[in-house]
Amino acid sequence: MRLLSTSIHGIADYAVGLVVLLLPYLYDMHSTPKTILLLLGGSALVYSLLTDYELGLLPVIPFRSHLALDLLFGAFMIATSMLISFPQSSRIVVASLGVLAIVVVVLTRRDRADQGPTKTRT
Repeated sequence: MRLLSTSIHGIADYAVGLVVLLLPYLYDMHSTPKTILLLLGGSALVYSLLTDYELGLLPVIPFRSHLALDLLFGAFMIATSMLISFPQSSRIVVASLGVLAIVVVVLTRRDRADQGPTKTRT
């Protein structure tokens, strides 16, 4: 069951992106972990700004493509939590944000409320 509207999804996008950008400073990270989180958080914010949904600034990326990017973001967050030398206390936070990103995709409706359902090809 798809519980989240695209506008609620957008709020979650920006919240997660900002939290990921803040993590290196909250956990006093340096070098590779800091760079990876800054790139992932910044990327999430940029592709959210470029998505064709209520909270997008410049509607270039179709929403379904955005959802695929969110899945990749979540997978990268989970993988990096295990493969990169993050501070031990932050590993679960990084992985949890990845899981959250994937759960939000699964729970989000695919069509904007103001546009109605997308026609499927037959």
